[in-house]
This record gives sequence, C-alpha cells and structure tokens, in this order.
Amino acid sequence: MFNSYVPALIAKLMKQQCSSLKNLSFLMDFATNGEDDKSAKILWEDYSQHLNGVIFSKLTSFSSPISCLGNSLNVVKGMPCLKKVSLWDEAENFNWEYFIDDVFSNTETANIRDPFESIQTFSCGYPFVSNLSFEKLSSWFVNLKRLEVAFTDSSIRVVFANMKNLQELVVLERHLTDDGICGKPCSLEIGTAWNPQQLRQYPYIGDMKSIYCYAFLMKFFIVVRGLLTLHAKLSFRASYSDFDVLGI
Repeated sequence: MFNSYVPALIAKLMKQQCSSLKNLSFLMDFATNGEDDKSAKILWEDYSQHLNGVIFSKLTSFSSPISCLGNSLNVVKGMPCLKKVSLWDEAENFNWEYFIDDVFSNTETANIRDPFESIQTFSCGYPFVSNLSFEKLSSWFVNLKRLEVAFTDSSIRVVFANMKNLQELVVLERHLTDDGICGKPCSLEIGTAWNPQQLRQYPYIGDMKSIYCYAFLMKFFIVVRGLLTLHAKLSFRASYSDFDVLGI
C-alpha cells in the first residue's frame, strides 16, 4: 500500500531529472498497487498537483493511465517538445468503463494550442462519449500525424472534416461501420452502380489526402464497402480475433 508521501517523492525525483528526461511512462500496476481505482485516482491526483509548473524540456514520449493525471491533460503543458502521448491503463487492454471526455473538459484552455502543437502521435485506450471531445482534440493537436482511438460513425466524421494532416489512422474496437468510413453516400436509384465519387452526406476517408496507413484493431470486422474508397497509396491492415493481416 502506498504511503501518502510517495507521490511527493516521485515528483521530487522527476523535478530533479526534468531537464534530461526523454521518456516518461507510468504503468497501471504501479499506479494502483492492487488498490481500487478510486484510491489510485486520489493518490495520483495529488501527484499531478506536485508537477504544476514543472518543465520537462527534452521529453518526447509520455505514457500514463488517466487516473495518474488528475483527470486532465494539464501536466502536458510542461512538455514543450512532446511528440507522443499514450493514455492507457495497460498496453492493448482497452478500458470501456472509464471515459476520456472529462480529461478534455478539465484541461485548462488558456493558450491551449501551444503545448500540444508538437505532438504527432496520440493513442487512447478509453472511449469517447461526446463529439465535442473530438472537436477539442482536432483543434488542440493541430500537427497530429497518427491517431489511435475508438471511433463511432459520427466521431470519425469530425476527424475527416478537421484533421486533414493525419497520415496514420488506427481504429480501435468495434463501433465503426460503413457509413462512417464512406460518408454515407446518398441513396442511388435502383440499378445505378455505386462508385466512390458518388455524392455523400458526410466527410469520408477519401477526404484525407495525406493519409497512407489505415488500420483496424477490432473484435468485429463490420466495415466492408467503405474500404472501396481507399486510394491507391493507402496501406490497410486489420486484425481481430483469428483474422490476422490483410494488405491491398
């Protein structure tokens, strides 16, 4: 069981090394130490407060469960050279019970773009509830190249409309369908052949001119026709259950 002074000691160590650290990662096993999530959250909210104002001038990679962050991304503001942010309880273990939206809502928004402009990769192992969180993500992470999150049809449309610089898009889990990928083409008359250029009701993957890699990491492979919109330079792979790798 953690003692109350442990977060302060860890924070002190990080303050001493903040000018030289390049990678910083917290593991869920260490963060909870067998305690329930509520205890871990209280403990590590205290830790995050110790780091207010600390500048990690060389840090390029940051990985943490959201229970360690004081339920916000404020700590990231002290990481001006950050390239990669990964928010997971454990690698490849998606947490459907803890939503990420409060983290975005609780992040202080003054000069919000500055600390996030350097970030090129964002990976999240928690679900989004509101499209507003995706709108914040797209407005804060303006130079993002790789995005790895769980999407719905409506949320991926926000990305297609606002994050045109993405080069890699990784879809986690199972709530995305054809309509989200292909923009829900307008209804065709009977006997009319469908084609990728048909008028669409929403933004679609074909609007992403910079993207070269699209990946599914999901339990149910439910996107079929949307793949017809992938342009020739796009690398595609999918994995779920016993399905391994598909390349076209």
